[in-house]
Amino acid sequence: MILIVGALCVALFFGLRGAAWSMVDVRINDTRYIRHKTDKTASEFQTYVSDQNLSSSDAENISKWIRKHWDVTCVVDAEETVYYDMYGSVLRDSSSEISEIMDETNAYPITFADGSYRIYLYGFFGMSYYLYAEYALAVVCMVIFFLIIGGCVSHKIKYIKAINYGIGIMEGGALDYTVPVRGHDELTEVAISLNSMRRTLKEQIQAEEEARQANHKLITAVSHDLRTPLTAQIGYLEILKKCAEDLQPGDPIKRYLEKCMASSIRLKEMTDDMFEYFLVSASDSPDQSTELTEYDAPDIFAQSIGEGMAFLEEKGYHLQMDICEESGTVRLYINYLIRILDNIVSNLLKYADPQKPIQVRVDCDAGFYRIAVTNAVKRDRSMEESTGIGTKSIEILVKRMDGTVVFEEADGQYTVQISLARHA
Repeated sequence: MILIVGALCVALFFGLRGAAWSMVDVRINDTRYIRHKTDKTASEFQTYVSDQNLSSSDAENISKWIRKHWDVTCVVDAEETVYYDMYGSVLRDSSSEISEIMDETNAYPITFADGSYRIYLYGFFGMSYYLYAEYALAVVCMVIFFLIIGGCVSHKIKYIKAINYGIGIMEGGALDYTVPVRGHDELTEVAISLNSMRRTLKEQIQAEEEARQANHKLITAVSHDLRTPLTAQIGYLEILKKCAEDLQPGDPIKRYLEKCMASSIRLKEMTDDMFEYFLVSASDSPDQSTELTEYDAPDIFAQSIGEGMAFLEEKGYHLQMDICEESGTVRLYINYLIRILDNIVSNLLKYADPQKPIQVRVDCDAGFYRIAVTNAVKRDRSMEESTGIGTKSIEILVKRMDGTVVFEEADGQYTVQISLARHA
């Protein structure tokens, strides 16, 4: 683009220069103009000679004046005829070259310090106009060049801003927006590529959403198909256990019934955990039925933790609770908090040693409330191998409330610590 515009401006310069020179020719070939300029130059020369008190033979100072008036040549016809060209060079004696240019129409009397002599002035006064015309044309062509380039650059900058605006919209998730396609340059290729990427990304997201919905239907169907016979099977085993109450404690039938019951319950728990995890991770945003709400922290923690842990006390577990009572608020999804506590209680029932106390603490500092549940781990966990689904569900739910969770196990102690932001 720059080369093309530059070439056009150069062509314009040379095209207009001929016209400009023709106009200058009309001006400088005018007889009255030439006479006026010659008379004026002769008057300036007389003033210079008088001011400097020059003699007709003072070639050095006369040459100096001629060099300042570069469009003039001069012949001083004194005791010695001297020719001064426009560069101030001196040609002496009455050579044929000097005689040829001594035209009486250009003769002017000049009073020197050593007498009055005639000089012959010849001006090339139009030369400056040629230069001025070329300078003006050069300036005009440069202005045109920068105006065209500036307009093109401004247009490209606006297009870049439009592309950047489209990228910002797509970053916000609006994949239906189409980046405008203009021209046939590199920016056009960028816009086309962005639109292609947008369509591909949109198709991938739609495919993922369809796959997620298909998985949801599949898991729901599988969970229903598993839960129904498992529930019935557990019911039948309960009946058989009652029928086997009269058997001796060491009877193989009674022992096998207990193992069948434990296996069935474990399978049902794993199915429930799997379904719970899928419900939690199925969507990337909180349930529409829940709202982020600000609660009084001591009250909501005392109520929700107290209700959640009461079931453990009924099962014979000993709890040591310490809840911070400093005033403050916390923002959370109450449904999520309840589900988190249900997961923690479920894990405690599976893995906590019922002979050791369970410590439940809510600590607070300037920026956070920290819920920590610590329990001793059962020594015999052969029938309670963890799938890790419960902890993953807790991580997802806590993250959606802008909190963090840490799971630690050391020296036979297992701790879950949940941190939620504290507000005034």
